[in-house]
Amino acid sequence: MLKNFIPNSLHQPKIFIDTNMFLAEIEVEKKNYKQAHLYLSKADSLSLLLKNYQTLFSSEKIKTTIYEKTNQYEKAKASLRKQIEYISNSKKLQQEKLIKNNKLEQQLLDQEKTLEFTYQLNKTQQETLQKTRLFTYVILIFLGLTSIILYLLLRSNTVRKKLNDDLIIKNKVLTESKEQTEYASKIKENYLSTISHELRTPLYAVTGITDILIDDNP
Repeated sequence: MLKNFIPNSLHQPKIFIDTNMFLAEIEVEKKNYKQAHLYLSKADSLSLLLKNYQTLFSSEKIKTTIYEKTNQYEKAKASLRKQIEYISNSKKLQQEKLIKNNKLEQQLLDQEKTLEFTYQLNKTQQETLQKTRLFTYVILIFLGLTSIILYLLLRSNTVRKKLNDDLIIKNKVLTESKEQTEYASKIKENYLSTISHELRTPLYAVTGITDILIDDNP
């Protein structure tokens, strides 16, 4: 029943190897060493392909037991040497995996640092962009307020200039009116002075003649 239960080595390599190793151990217990070698050979072929040195070591250990029981000491020694070789290869493979894992870990750390740097850079850029926008808004508000103030100042200056022009015109009109008034008053004074002088002269003559007549005819 167990002989028929051998999975496909291409799709289930670990199960295939473990099954053949298990069947080999059963055959050893039965002292059917030839059949045990066949199962071990199948397991070894796939284990070598997969560099599964731990299984190869276990396989050679079973073979050593078989060789010792069948008094094949030279083969047992060769099997022991293979065990040492597989242990060494297993250590080398583990070291390679460890180095590979360390490299992978370092790559992941570097990638994490890169992502963190990118995140911080994007965060800094976003903060800078927000500050730039805020600064732009402040500048625009400042320019808007400055424009309003300049407009109000310009309008105030325009109104003030218009008022000054109106005052100048009114002052000019008042000055002209004052001058005309003064001129008219001067003419009036001159006229009255002239009239008074002209009236006084005949009156003096009349008064003088009257005095003479009174003196002649008391």
